[in-house]
Amino acid sequence: MFEWRREDLPVEIAATAALAVLFVTSGGLYIFGRRFSRRFVALNRAMPPLTWMFRRTDDEELEGARRSALLTLQVTVVAFAAYLLLS
Repeated sequence: MFEWRREDLPVEIAATAALAVLFVTSGGLYIFGRRFSRRFVALNRAMPPLTWMFRRTDDEELEGARRSALLTLQVTVVAFAAYLLLS
C-alpha cells in the first residue's frame, strides 16, 4: 500500500536543496535583523528604519550585521528563484 519508488517522488533533489537553503537563509535574516535592531535601539533609542539593510552606518557592530544580512538576502533571492525554476 505504501510502497515508495523514486519515480513516484514529485520533488527533485535540487529543488529540495534550494528550499532548504531558503529556510536556512530566512533564519539567518531573522538573526541578523534582530542583532541589528537591538544594537540600533540601544544606541539611538528609536526603531531602526525599514530600509536598514540598504543604509550604511558608522557603528562597526551595526555595519557587520547589516552587511551579513545583505549578503544573506542575495543568497535567499537566488535560492527562491532556483526553487521556482526547479519545481
